[in-house]
Amino acid sequence: MRDLTVELATTMCELVGIAADPAAKLDDGSAYEVYRRMIAAQGGDPDAVLATAPLCEEVLATKDGVVHGVDALRGLRRGDSGPDEPARRTSSVRVRE
Repeated sequence: MRDLTVELATTMCELVGIAADPAAKLDDGSAYEVYRRMIAAQGGDPDAVLATAPLCEEVLATKDGVVHGVDALRGLRRGDSGPDEPARRTSSVRVRE
């Protein structure tokens, strides 16, 4: 995810003529401070706890490898919310080493 984020940010900077190194900004923490200021500028609370999915399922890898995709809507299509519950629209993925 970091590589994709850095690649996208680098391309965006190049397109608008900004000479910046997004990887360096992530590493030194300044990108996070800009993120916090953006939230505050929109009336949000940068210290608010982010929402997480009400249902979490741990999936353990059986071998080393690379995750090529995650289907975050899978549960909605299968109706995993239960027959008497509305479909939940909150999905999250947590990667642990």
